Amino acid sequence: IKNGAEDLFITIEEQKIDRPAWQYQLFASDTVFMADDRYVSLRFSRYEFTGGAHGMTYYTSVNYDVQRQAILETEEIIPSRNWPQADKLLLPHFDDRGGCFHTPPTVAMASAVNFSDSEVVFSFDPYALGAYVCGSAEVIVPRSEIEELLSLP
Repeated sequence: IKNGAEDLFITIEEQKIDRPAWQYQLFASDTVFMADDRYVSLRFSRYEFTGGAHGMTYYTSVNYDVQRQAILETEEIIPSRNWPQADKLLLPHFDDRGGCFHTPPTVAMASAVNFSDSEVVFSFDPYALGAYVCGSAEVIVPRSEIEELLSLP
């Protein structure tokens, strides 16, 4: 982002263009879902505004297997062969905010998948399931309902 901003300002200066009246914004935060001697499950939220109609929020998950000292991909948490069954579990826990979203959530569409001892959380960026005005979406499935589909011990 910083490099993109610097490139833009260099272009503006070189072409003698009046600098736009907007500012860049970057906000980052994290959520810890689990941190013990087995796993660490983190979600990073990043909001960026680089000009235009609105900024964007992005979610990224980092799931770490402490024993193996390895980052877990979504496939290692929920094997892709189980995604169709998991997709069926997402829908009943999806808060559609009065019908704003036009696409049902799926594991494949989630930008972040996190877990704790009690739940599995699927996060969706804006536009993933509907118009920007619908915002981000989060689906929380109790671990007891999805446990048999997980590859986590």
